[in-house]
Amino acid sequence: MEEEKKEKQHKRKIIWVSLLLLLLVTGLIVVFILFFISNSKTYKVDFVSNCDTEVPSQEVKNGSLLEEPDVSKLGYTLHGWYKDSKEWNFESDKVKSDMTLTAKWDAIYYKLTIDYDGGAATNPTKYTIENEVDLTPATKAGYTFVGYFDNDGNEVESIEKGTTGDINLKAQYSINTYKLKITYQEKWGTFTGAGDYVYNSDVTLSVTLNPTYEMIYWIDRENYN
Repeated sequence: MEEEKKEKQHKRKIIWVSLLLLLLVTGLIVVFILFFISNSKTYKVDFVSNCDTEVPSQEVKNGSLLEEPDVSKLGYTLHGWYKDSKEWNFESDKVKSDMTLTAKWDAIYYKLTIDYDGGAATNPTKYTIENEVDLTPATKAGYTFVGYFDNDGNEVESIEKGTTGDINLKAQYSINTYKLKITYQEKWGTFTGAGDYVYNSDVTLSVTLNPTYEMIYWIDRENYN
C-alpha cells in the first residue's frame, strides 16, 4: 500500500511539472508572437517643412530610426524637426506611433556695414530676411548728405523685407557753400573779400582805410553779443 501511495504522489508531481512546463512554453510562445506582431507593425510619419520643399511621408517599422529630410530655406538655417514641443533626434529617437514632425527655422543675421566717410548716423549693423530697414541719413559738418551707395554705385535708401546677404554701403556728401558778407560804411575805406566760399576754404580779406580811421578788429555779426 505504501509503495502504491508513493507512486500516485510521484505521478501527481509529474503531472504538475508537465502543466507548469506547458504553461511556460505557452507563455513564451505568446510573448514571441506579440513581439513579432509589435515589431512588424509599420507607422506613417508626415513632415511639415515650412518651406518650398515638399517632404514625402515615411513609413517605417515600429522601433526604427527615421531618415532625416534634406531641406533648405532662403535666409534661414534649420533649427530642427519637432514632434509637438520636443526636438526629434534622428540618430537615437525611434518611431513608436503615427506622428507628424514640423520643421522650425532660424533667420540668418547678415552684416550691414556702412562707411560714413567722416560723418555719423544711427543705423543697425545687422538684419534678417524678415526685417525692413529704413536707413537714417548721415550728418557731416560742412556737408549735405546725398545718399548711401553700394559697390555698384546704386543708391540704397532702405533694405526691403526679403533681402539676403551681407551689405556694404558708403555715404556720399556734397560740400556746402557759404556766403561771406562784409558790412561797413563807405567813409571807413574799401573792404574786399566778400563772396561765396565752400566749407573749410581759406578766405582773404583786405582793407584800405581812409586816413582818419584805424582798423581795430573784425566782428562776426551773427555770433556777436
